[in-house]
Amino acid sequence: MKLFLILVLFFKIFLIHNSFAAEVYVVLKVNNKIITNVDIINEYRYLSALSPGLKNIEEKKIMKLARDSIIREKIKKDEIDKYFDLKDENKFIDRIIVRFYNGNGK
Repeated sequence: MKLFLILVLFFKIFLIHNSFAAEVYVVLKVNNKIITNVDIINEYRYLSALSPGLKNIEEKKIMKLARDSIIREKIKKDEIDKYFDLKDENKFIDRIIVRFYNGNGK
C-alpha cells in the first residue's frame, strides 16, 4: 500500500503537469505571415534576457518594443530570402555561429 501511494505521488508530482490553455490569437499580419500574441511574449522574454536593463521599463513599452522587433525581423527575413538561399549548408556561416555562441566572437 505504501509503495502504491509513493508511486501515485511520484506520478502526480513529476510526470503530470498542469495544462493551462493559453489563448492564442493573431495580432498582426506582415507579408502574409502572421504574428501571434505568443510570438510577442516570446520576443519579450528574448529581449529581456538579452538586455537586463529593460526590467526597469514599463511592461507595455517592452511589449511594444517586442512587437516592433518581430515586425522588423519578419521583414528582414523576407528580404534575405529573396536574395540568398539559406537552406544550403555554409561552413563559413556555421563557424561564425559557433564562435558567437561560444562567446569569443573572433
